[in-house]
Amino acid sequence: MRLMIAAAIVAGGLFASIHGASAQQVGGWRKGWGQGVTELSVKNGSGNELLISCNDFSPEGSILIQIHGDGPRPGTFEKIILDAEEFTGPFNTECRSCNANFVAVLQKLPRAKSMLVQFSDGRSSSFSLKGAAKAIQSSSCAPRGKSR
Repeated sequence: MRLMIAAAIVAGGLFASIHGASAQQVGGWRKGWGQGVTELSVKNGSGNELLISCNDFSPEGSILIQIHGDGPRPGTFEKIILDAEEFTGPFNTECRSCNANFVAVLQKLPRAKSMLVQFSDGRSSSFSLKGAAKAIQSSSCAPRGKSR
């Protein structure tokens, strides 16, 4: 009996977490939300993805990038180029310079016309900006001054 109750609780929790999350397509960007985290993502072909995540209840956030199904290799860096303006990662809120990079990209992204991502190992990918402004500005990822 205890096993059945435990299984029902686990199944109910999984159902709530899967169905509690919501997602919508905004242009080429996908906007999702679940358990207090907003995620904005865009893909370009197989294995190329840029994901922005923002905590709705704290200033935490990050930008994760995969090219050819893999992120930047240890000891290397990533670059986001928006309209020929270069931003070098990391892109998160874990340190002051990281946070400055994260916020700078979020401020420029809604107005940008082109985006290219490069890893220092030579891998690169461009991503669509169609829908990026609407997705960012209508989310908790919208820049709020100089820090998140």
